[in-house]
Amino acid sequence: MKSTLDRLYRIGLWIKGIDGVLEMAGGLFLLVVSQPRLGQLVTFLTQRELAEDRGDWIANHLRDAVSQLSPNTKLFATMYLLGHGVVKGFLMLGLLRNLRWSYRPAMAFLLLFIGYQVYRMSLHFSLALLLVSVLDAVIVLLVWREYRHVGYASPKRSMRV
Repeated sequence: MKSTLDRLYRIGLWIKGIDGVLEMAGGLFLLVVSQPRLGQLVTFLTQRELAEDRGDWIANHLRDAVSQLSPNTKLFATMYLLGHGVVKGFLMLGLLRNLRWSYRPAMAFLLLFIGYQVYRMSLHFSLALLLVSVLDAVIVLLVWREYRHVGYASPKRSMRV
């Protein structure tokens, strides 16, 4: 019989895995779409909202972000999304399959990413980033619980690095 924490663990892994796939898709999208085409797409997607409300915060910020997107920033975003998505998807797949090697790297990767998110929030607070960071922290705790539960983190093994 599975406990609520076991179900939360699986759901969290699926959420992070799907997020990884979406990041890869976003990275591929940025890779193949030119800067002018991206601007046209954002204009098309936001024109109706801005016709109704010229002060729409999301539409205006999205347009500003795309208009200020340099080729270097676009390349960084592409590589970041692709790299992060591949690593996240790969590790979450390993965890879903209970592959022993995936627990420690998954926890380390998520902790590093939480650290980066906290750094970003120290520069400019974002409620969305805070929520993602909390979700990541919960998933790290659930992965650690599962790691100990399946017996990979016995006291003797956890002393060795």
